[in-house]
Amino acid sequence: MAQSDFSFALAGLLHEILEQFPNLTTQLPEWFMQVRDSALPAITWANGLLTTKAAQALRPQHPQRVTIFNQLFPQADKPIDDKHFIPIRPLQLAEDVVLPQAASTAAERTAAYEALLQEMELALAAIRPFPPAAYLTAAYDWLQRFAWCLPSPYDGGKETAVSLFDHSRAVAALLPCYQSAAAEKDDIPVAAFVSGDISGVQSFIYTITARGATSGLRGRSLYLQLLTEAISGYVLRELELPTTSLIYAGGGHFYLIAPPDKVEKLPQIQRHISSALLRHHQGELYLALGSATFAAADFRSDQFGKAWSRLSQSVSRAKRRRFSELGEAMYADIFTEQGLGGPSKVNVAFAIMKVMSKVIPRN
Repeated sequence: MAQSDFSFALAGLLHEILEQFPNLTTQLPEWFMQVRDSALPAITWANGLLTTKAAQALRPQHPQRVTIFNQLFPQADKPIDDKHFIPIRPLQLAEDVVLPQAASTAAERTAAYEALLQEMELALAAIRPFPPAAYLTAAYDWLQRFAWCLPSPYDGGKETAVSLFDHSRAVAALLPCYQSAAAEKDDIPVAAFVSGDISGVQSFIYTITARGATSGLRGRSLYLQLLTEAISGYVLRELELPTTSLIYAGGGHFYLIAPPDKVEKLPQIQRHISSALLRHHQGELYLALGSATFAAADFRSDQFGKAWSRLSQSVSRAKRRRFSELGEAMYADIFTEQGLGGPSKVNVAFAIMKVMSKVIPRN
């Protein structure tokens, strides 16, 4: 992947936080600043897909992000003292950071923003010498650490539970899909959502012996997570997409966004992954790849659910045809008795039947 691809994705990732904290630009590498302006049309296009209202000036200075639990039972007349907000602090595993708190005063918010800016500058300066590919990954982690507590500016001037980090990474994921010719047409596919779902997870995780069951369960769960990340990374490389195109990976599932023309490579990718999983897991685990194209109109809140259901249906169809993409050459491997590191299930079943035939009296 060319250096411009990394810097283009990086521009979308960091655009909003640089707008909010202009002083951070002094800590950025020179090669990034050269492409930031060229990425602005694509960033504007992506923001238009993700939001229905532009940011308004009617917002408090140095705003706080509300917890999503405030929105479970919304009350228009609920006083500010009864609401809870995310602390304005870098992400870390501590109760006073991850747990919502009461609203801060204006002076407290100002001081928190100043302290946050100082820490952001130091951390951003530390990764400045990195090459583009490594810099993109480091900047993603940097943004998650510091922007998780900041609200998205595209909230229509109201309180929002969407973080600046989540909004920015969604913009970065859409940038490779930017097509100026299709930007103004609602019925032309502008992006493709790709979903990967590993089936056979429950059987794989819980096929353990009684001895050391806890460690075995943890080990298999960790392996499944690493396998999910490895497969999603492989799909990104084959589609020639930056890491920012991956929007979720965990628990045997992953989702990524790709240009619509990239989905033509998915059948070949599916065959390669299926062959590897069949060879190493004897059919116990299978990855179902599915995709669905989205037009600009599908990103509207009243249409997104319908478009997403097409993606789910695509994955479901792939699951119902496990390993069919491998063709007749793999039939012998698929329908041959496979072991699980010990006596096969069939041999164990015959042994049990033999013992039971001696115990149960015949009529």
